[in-house]
Amino acid sequence: MRYLTIILLCFVYTFSISQTCEIQDNKTINCTDSASLKQGFWFEYNIQKILTTDSFKRNPNTIGLHNTDGKIITPIAEGFYKDSKKVGQWIYYVGSLFNDSYNPTFHQKIVNYSDSGFYYEVDTFWHFVAKVSNDTNNLEGTLNLKGDTVNVFCKHKLCYILDPYRKNKKQIFPYKDLESKLIWMNFRSYNVKKLTI
Repeated sequence: MRYLTIILLCFVYTFSISQTCEIQDNKTINCTDSASLKQGFWFEYNIQKILTTDSFKRNPNTIGLHNTDGKIITPIAEGFYKDSKKVGQWIYYVGSLFNDSYNPTFHQKIVNYSDSGFYYEVDTFWHFVAKVSNDTNNLEGTLNLKGDTVNVFCKHKLCYILDPYRKNKKQIFPYKDLESKLIWMNFRSYNVKKLTI
């Protein structure tokens, strides 16, 4: 029994030194194993430099965010990795944290990863649900506007919709423009709603 305990402790020690992680707010995040594969919980973020409180006090006419650290962490996404592959539910932080007073678009988007060759995306802010192939070449989605439901299809990175605001005329556009197209259609729907009140 004693030898088994020693072997187990050696195994745990070897495993712990072969893993590198970040510590943030007393939480262990963003670990990679000895093969440099991402494992466990990951919090992806950007660090932006901003004014320190001291520099702001010295120059109160300075415009911008400030705090005692002189930096701010902007979240990008969080979820779990297994062998550098995203698994389960991920939360993506979409839009700008800093424009809420002018254009409140910062929100969370949920993406569920599976082993089926597709992932499932739900964006309740833009009223969009989609099934997307892992290589992002193909997509089937639905956009729910005020009075219309718009089906979106993408194949080989080319998308099309039947635009309800242009007499269901077929619009074709590259996959990279999909998000801006969804935003435009939501904006159009919102304006129509405002005009009809």
